[in-house]
Amino acid sequence: MTTLTEVALVVRADRPPLRVIGEQAAPGLAVVAALDADDRYSGGWWLVHQASGWVLTSGATCAHCARRAAAELAAIDWTRPVGELTGDIWVQVAVTGNTPARAILRSCASAYTCEIPEGC
Repeated sequence: MTTLTEVALVVRADRPPLRVIGEQAAPGLAVVAALDADDRYSGGWWLVHQASGWVLTSGATCAHCARRAAAELAAIDWTRPVGELTGDIWVQVAVTGNTPARAILRSCASAYTCEIPEGC
């Protein structure tokens, strides 16, 4: 069963956060619609830290790959405050390093053409 959650995303620094509904992918992580600079759906999905709206994906992916990346990152306690997370070397490596989660996101062809397994 899918659990929906509300996330405050900062799309542009000069605007207040946008409240969007996303799918909880792991404790503290959500998959939300990717937005462009005009706050419109851009055609893909982001993996974000729920409490802060910190976007963990470098670009829009398909929802399936965002969910898979969340599963790889689920060992980290994402329910901690963002200040704790950004100062944690293991979080930095998991999000920016050569890790299985990053490999999934890099290999995602796009939100439109990625191979989504049957049954998803």
